[in-house]
Amino acid sequence: GRFIVCRSLGPAGGLPACTVEAVDRPLCQPTLWIMASSRPGCVAFIVEWFDSNAGMVREFRMNFYADNTLDLIQTKNNQTFLKRTYIPSVQWSDLYIGSSISVFSRQLHITAFADEGTTNFFEATSSRHVVLVVPGSVSASSSILRDLRGLDQASLSLARSVRVDEACAAALGVTTGHGVLVEVVYASQAATGFEALCDRHMDYIRVCRDREAISQLKALPRPLPTHGPQNRSACIIKPHAVADGSFVGILEAIFAQGFQVDMLELFHLDKECSANFFDVYKGVLPQYSAMVSHMSESPVLFLEVSGESRALIEEFREFCGPADVEVARALRPESLRARFGHDSVKNAVHCTDLPTDGGLECQYLRMLTTDV
Repeated sequence: GRFIVCRSLGPAGGLPACTVEAVDRPLCQPTLWIMASSRPGCVAFIVEWFDSNAGMVREFRMNFYADNTLDLIQTKNNQTFLKRTYIPSVQWSDLYIGSSISVFSRQLHITAFADEGTTNFFEATSSRHVVLVVPGSVSASSSILRDLRGLDQASLSLARSVRVDEACAAALGVTTGHGVLVEVVYASQAATGFEALCDRHMDYIRVCRDREAISQLKALPRPLPTHGPQNRSACIIKPHAVADGSFVGILEAIFAQGFQVDMLELFHLDKECSANFFDVYKGVLPQYSAMVSHMSESPVLFLEVSGESRALIEEFREFCGPADVEVARALRPESLRARFGHDSVKNAVHCTDLPTDGGLECQYLRMLTTDV
């Protein structure tokens, strides 16, 4: 339908008091209109935002309505922080515990359901499972991720490399080493499809349903680097490619080319960290500000790419292609940016440029992900 949206932020918003716009968008789940909730017609979550200016975490209740609008209420004093408005980047598929969303450049982390009605609704209409891609089968993770995303209304709430220790390996009947932990949330009607997926990939995965076992898996450490600094390149699959699912094709292409992935992690790069990471491009690239904003608007997928070649960083950079997508399509049509990029900002991937920077970039991104 077509809606007139009144947009307004609270005292810290930094926007005009009211902006009116007409937008076209579909209604989200119609069942939201009739669900039993403390506020009929919406689902409610507890979200947290780290206010870097104040150096503190602020907590809000976020109400998400059936017309895809939302508002934010401060839990401390029950005052409105953000009046009901439409945020195009926040979709129904983003609404699950553990998700990160961006609202006017603020990264909000969904930590809990805010009321009994929302809890009951999601427990009745969605399922959550944790899948471990077992050590020795990491290259199969791309096809497994593709199938998981194909489930009805599926969202990946976690994708992370883990180091499977001896105790975990013995309990699951697998070898020790680098595995990939994936948590997927999907509509309950897709349960049959999920079981069929598990049967197809039974040689490569273990499914964990027990809460205690899931907690133990999530507590496993990240894998250690297997190569020196000059044999490692950072690769960040950008938000647009994660959101539209093309990250799966990028992963498949990287594995098919023979590159090794020592670490994989889905996480939200906040704007401050994004600006720090890409600071070298400030004043050099005209699209610097747009790039920083895009990198922090929704989750990215970090890969630590490695190999035996001493020229690995140059080889992987060539495989990614020129940063300008049009140039990439003309000169290197088989490159990642030519195949999966859209423009100079949404150009699919970031990769390490200089041979001396590989270890530093990987170390910085590893440090960020340990705080997730």
